[in-house]
Amino acid sequence: MQKIIFGHLIFLVFLVFRNELNAQNSLFLSFPTLDTSQRNINAESLLREVNWEKVASFCDTTEGHYARKYASDLITTYNYTKQGNTANFKITIFKGKVLEYRSHVNGLFKTNYFNRDLWLQYVEADDKFKDSAWTLTKEEMSQQFDQVVQAYYTLIGFNSRDEYGWICEYAAAGIPPDKRLAVIELINYKRRDFLVKLLDHPNLQTKLYVADALIYLDMIGEIKSVEMVHFKGGKKHKKYLWKYTNQYKLSKQEWKKIKKIRDADYTIITCGNMGSYKQYKSTSAELLSQEAIRKIYTHYSTFKLLGYLF
Repeated sequence: MQKIIFGHLIFLVFLVFRNELNAQNSLFLSFPTLDTSQRNINAESLLREVNWEKVASFCDTTEGHYARKYASDLITTYNYTKQGNTANFKITIFKGKVLEYRSHVNGLFKTNYFNRDLWLQYVEADDKFKDSAWTLTKEEMSQQFDQVVQAYYTLIGFNSRDEYGWICEYAAAGIPPDKRLAVIELINYKRRDFLVKLLDHPNLQTKLYVADALIYLDMIGEIKSVEMVHFKGGKKHKKYLWKYTNQYKLSKQEWKKIKKIRDADYTIITCGNMGSYKQYKSTSAELLSQEAIRKIYTHYSTFKLLGYLF
């Protein structure tokens, strides 16, 4: 009798595992790869292609999978994330057409679709960007990669949470916030000029992101090697050996701006990786303190290990 019960249990576990695997495969294999040369992609067609209704239903009943739809006055966003961010897609829709579409699955493929012509229509419709001095002109956009344009607009407030952090807990998965990914993208594409420009942006969280990115660039122009120093009691401490260079070095004026942000002691909205998503309040004085600055290199090195930073 016990053998029969045990056999049934094994069979049930097998069925659950098989159904989970089949469900995941049916979801993941539905992620289309779009090319930015494609124009005016119908939103409903793409949602059918990614099986949004099926994805949302699957996430409602399956732990570790999360689907969310959220809308503003002008855009609607559909987002799916597998715990650990090993699979994800995000579709942003404007006027019934796909404005942005990003997806990735286990690092096997990534896609980034961005409709520039539709974006210019969106900018004209959104009061936040329409008359903003921070908005890029069509000519300025034409000189940049899609990823650079998207990162820049993320930092000035497009479709992103207004919070500062390194790794934050979203849908039971610790991943970098949107604005963190944006500054990493600008670093990857060597657009230090945009980072310097955004030091003057009025958004406080944006100021902090570009400040630590510029400090990191200053540091990698100087750090020659890192060695571990061992102390009594088993404690370890990183010791940096420096090699000075002017490649990414902060100018006196840039340092002055960063110190001004620190000394103003602004209240900064932050997020963390403490087991569940929550926003906290900190200050620019704390986040740009000497102790915090010493940790910047380590944080960005972690992003390199995780594959975010080139």
